[in-house]
Amino acid sequence: DTTHWGGAAVTILNAFANGTSENDRSLSFLLNWNGFTYSHGADNYASNQDEILKKFGNDLAADVLYANHHFHGSVNPDFIIRTNPALVVVSAQEAVYARGAFADVYQEKTEKVLYAAHARLAETLLTLETGTVVVRVNEQGSWNYETYRENKDIHITDSNLE
Repeated sequence: DTTHWGGAAVTILNAFANGTSENDRSLSFLLNWNGFTYSHGADNYASNQDEILKKFGNDLAADVLYANHHFHGSVNPDFIIRTNPALVVVSAQEAVYARGAFADVYQEKTEKVLYAAHARLAETLLTLETGTVVVRVNEQGSWNYETYRENKDIHITDSNLE
């Protein structure tokens, strides 16, 4: 299903009512505006990604991919390769480094393939390292991103300034 709102189109990729868990039924979508596409992976696992691939095939390309389920659980490398993102955002905590979905499947079987194929992937951002990621899209569809990290361990007072 695709819905249009004021120039933006939202395509629902996954909201399977027959899912066996909360994650299976989570909402993933593509948001398109002025030629820019954002893909939200929700809490899907590889089985959901398989179903999405069957249903949408090559219509999954996105500029930015918000990675599924913090890269916990399973990930389908073909799904991410078909998405062919320029930027991947992973909202995760330090445990992501020990998870096979991130370390083995994404970094080894997906990210390296995209870089080797000279695909569009420019960067993978883990929010635990970069903080908040803000993506800005202009009227012509070009976009950029910035990151903001609040460090609560640094306190600057007047006495620290010269």
